[in-house]
Amino acid sequence: MVGDLQFLNQETVAQYQSMMEHNFLWPNWEPTVECIDNGIIVPAEAFNDELGNYKYRGGVLDAEGEFVKSSGLYKGLDFGKELLSMAECPVINPDDCLYIDEEVVYYGFFIYHWGHFLFESTNRLWYYLQGDFKARGTRLAGIYLNKKPDGNFQSFHELLGIEQDDLMFLNRPIRFKRVIVPKASCILGSTRDFYYSKEFLIPFNIIYDSITASPSKKIYLTRAELQMGNTIGEEAIEDNFRRNGFEIIAPENETLPRLVSLLKGAEVVAGLSGSNTHNFLFASGCKAVILNRMQGTNYPQEMVHQSRNIQAVYIDVYSTFLPVTHGNGPFLVTVNENLFNYQTIAGMFPYNFSSHISDDEIATFLKEWGRIYHGNESAATLLELYYNDMKKIIEQNYSFFLKNEQGIQNKVTKRKIHFLYWLHKYGLKKIHEMVNTDKSRLSDLNVIKYSYYFNERWYRKKYMINVKNVEPAEHYLYIGFKDGNDPSPRFSTDGYLNLYPDIREGTINPLWHYEKHGKYEGRQFVKKAKSNF
Repeated sequence: MVGDLQFLNQETVAQYQSMMEHNFLWPNWEPTVECIDNGIIVPAEAFNDELGNYKYRGGVLDAEGEFVKSSGLYKGLDFGKELLSMAECPVINPDDCLYIDEEVVYYGFFIYHWGHFLFESTNRLWYYLQGDFKARGTRLAGIYLNKKPDGNFQSFHELLGIEQDDLMFLNRPIRFKRVIVPKASCILGSTRDFYYSKEFLIPFNIIYDSITASPSKKIYLTRAELQMGNTIGEEAIEDNFRRNGFEIIAPENETLPRLVSLLKGAEVVAGLSGSNTHNFLFASGCKAVILNRMQGTNYPQEMVHQSRNIQAVYIDVYSTFLPVTHGNGPFLVTVNENLFNYQTIAGMFPYNFSSHISDDEIATFLKEWGRIYHGNESAATLLELYYNDMKKIIEQNYSFFLKNEQGIQNKVTKRKIHFLYWLHKYGLKKIHEMVNTDKSRLSDLNVIKYSYYFNERWYRKKYMINVKNVEPAEHYLYIGFKDGNDPSPRFSTDGYLNLYPDIREGTINPLWHYEKHGKYEGRQFVKKAKSNF
């Protein structure tokens, strides 16, 4: 699907290009079912495997007690036992099961998380909705973990004509006369294995067609009111869109009919990527502005766009300076240069634009990051897979805020917070340097911006007190080096030019040359003579 990628950071463009070229329509999917006579439906339970991966058990057993593979929840077309999958049942005694002389259609696993519910709890309804099961008195039977459907989860079923009496959720193993297991029509993978079939859209089409469109034309879906929100800085972005004429909608505070009505009538819908924007499953043909909270791609979101014929523009608004997982966060977002550029082109006003992050936001992010990963062993383990010594950094971060809980506003503590911030930011720059050793894909500006030897805050304070409306990296790239400015105390502009007169004579930016060519040619550099960094 063609999309606009000009508002992404350079390190994410290739990922998004690959994602948008992916065809999400499930190849060779067939609308099949399995009929299991004397089948047993076994309730769900969560567990951690021997590697610490969080998974589920539950589903359907046949008359001999063997797991019915088609009743599982998988993360890819290989039907493997991956993180968050359900590929087995708990051990039970079939002789102890209650017997109900009834034919049921297997609903699947109800997940009390709106995003996962939309993809993984609705993907067997196509079969029930296409037949005359309700008229025949055939019920749906499903499994759940901790909580049954309520609120908009319940409303979703009711809008499909599925009342509470039509749907049972089991808290003990039950053997039925027959269990009909429809094939799952949507699958969320761990890499590119994200697919949907046309049958997956049946319940969403029914709901869409039953709702009258609202006259609202511009909608912003906010996450700021979520009770367990893990995004820092959205208030400024929300205010920006409000002042640009967008109606601010918190989906969790709206009834489902009202939310669908708003989405159906909207011409453009914006929001931070996540479960909120997965609600585009209830839209069709509108324009979407997806604000990315983190560097990684969001394949389910692009799958929604393809399935509902939605033209999307992706904008990187993240300022997250430590690695995070998609499900845990925390996320730090701002009205940054990418959003500024988009809004300028789109005829909007970039309210609240700033290239700085406030002290309070830095402190909040660091504190939340330490708390989340110190208290979540599996999430910390995921980070450890990609970055070295993460558990040590987590412990140090957590301990610092534990000791300074009451003194965050103290000047000395604030200086320490800034030290942590810059330490971690330069740590990430070092990671970028390791994984992106080939700088040929980066623009000239980003070569400077992502260099380990460029310190934006230090440069701005030292050289740009009276300079406005230009980014430090851009100033150094085109102007500053000619005045002898250093990009940071780690790299001396004059020192490099004195070592290599050919670079000086060519009026070439020394840091740009070192990152693009010099380091691979074996050229050396010198640090600034006196450093207060």
